[in-house]
Amino acid sequence: MNSQRKQAKSRLLRELAGSVTLWSLVLFLLADFSLRQIYQQSLIDEPREYTSWKTHSAVKLPKQLRTSDSADILILGSSQMLAPAVRCDDEYHKRTGRFDDWYKKNIIHQNVHADFLEHLIKRDFKQDKDILNLAVSAGMISDSALILKKYLDAGHRPNTVVLGINPRDFLDKSRAAPSATPTFRLIADASNCLECDSPKEALDFLFQCAVHSYRNREGYQQHFNRILLTAQGRNPSLESGFVTPPSDSEEQIRLYRKMYLPIDWQSFQTQKRYLDQILQITKQKHIKTILVDMPASKPYRDIFPRSTIEKYDATLKALATRYDAQLLQPDKPGQYHQDDFEDLLHLNAHGGRKLFASIANAIESEAI
Repeated sequence: MNSQRKQAKSRLLRELAGSVTLWSLVLFLLADFSLRQIYQQSLIDEPREYTSWKTHSAVKLPKQLRTSDSADILILGSSQMLAPAVRCDDEYHKRTGRFDDWYKKNIIHQNVHADFLEHLIKRDFKQDKDILNLAVSAGMISDSALILKKYLDAGHRPNTVVLGINPRDFLDKSRAAPSATPTFRLIADASNCLECDSPKEALDFLFQCAVHSYRNREGYQQHFNRILLTAQGRNPSLESGFVTPPSDSEEQIRLYRKMYLPIDWQSFQTQKRYLDQILQITKQKHIKTILVDMPASKPYRDIFPRSTIEKYDATLKALATRYDAQLLQPDKPGQYHQDDFEDLLHLNAHGGRKLFASIANAIESEAI
């Protein structure tokens, strides 16, 4: 009997050793593992080279989440936080700012600083605060929730979280489901599979986590396309697929109407739950939280029905009260004008100075 078992075992091992399928799978997994190691280092060294334009807005995150340094203040939100931070920092450092697509994509979207805000806090309140700006262009509240969780899981403990919010963060229908945004695709892992919208999405995401080359196939495709275009003497940056909203105000309004209307209340409730998660986490961990109802131009605000704005305002106030968060609403009548904005939604340096002065005062009041 033992002899038969040994013979059967030996036969099985010979069959496995000669299996083309098995060795193909082993070689594939080894290649995938090697690519994973190279890719992770490439994200640190040359992050923009190895991500597709769809995940480009979140490419700054992996390096920042791996750093051993902890910030005193963590900023979260969307490009509404990024744009004025860069404009004010450009002015503060006497740099010449730009408004072209390349600058937006490679400077504004990749920004992790808020030097002007640090300067205000040091000048007015004699405090040195290290600020990390992890706001993500086109980010939703669900993205901010994931970034916060990953930042805390990495062992970081900020004293204060500043979260910029706008009605679009609840309602932007042009953005993917929470489990398919650029931020989720770039920094989520298998532990986040329960956040997927369906079992099919969860299985696909788990496969992405297991097989690195499948998850990042668009990034590799873009990287090789860039090499090919360069070899052909063409400019890869002009053919990246990156799209920026039109500069004409009427065109912007038409675009935003398409993105937000009719109101998707299911999306509103989904993002509301993520805001609840953020506030619950920060309260449990004794992290001071400042919700900033971000200023926007009147033409932009007028896109949303009055009932939607009332629902939005009531939601912010209710959640801030429930979790003892500070709600900052700097956009009072007469406070911001059209010349404070570089477009319908984003503050310029002039408007940014007003915003960050309000935030600095709010941070100081939280410290008292």
